Amino acid sequence: MGRKQQAAASFNVYLAGWDASSNPAQSGVGLHHPSGDIKKISVFNSTVTADTINIIEGPVQAWKVFWAQGVTEEGSSGSGLWNQNHRIIGTLTGGGSSCSTPTDS
Repeated sequence: MGRKQQAAASFNVYLAGWDASSNPAQSGVGLHHPSGDIKKISVFNSTVTADTINIIEGPVQAWKVFWAQGVTEEGSSGSGLWNQNHRIIGTLTGGGSSCSTPTDS
């Protein structure tokens, strides 16, 4: 393995921190690039709730989100979910999301 080097300042690198606590986020955003499309931002302004969803691998613990602005789209799975403190609280793993059902887990 090669030696690790710090990215050049001209790259304007920003690193995201994690919040792995069990404290539910009170608000935040989802940032995603559905199927490689341009960046989309979805906003939630109500407290997330703990939920269990079933994916191909089986049941997983998740935060249930109600989008106040925007929705997520097919191809957004794996994108980050940030809380009000600008920390990642999880990744988009499943659930429905559209203008008529603005929820996601």
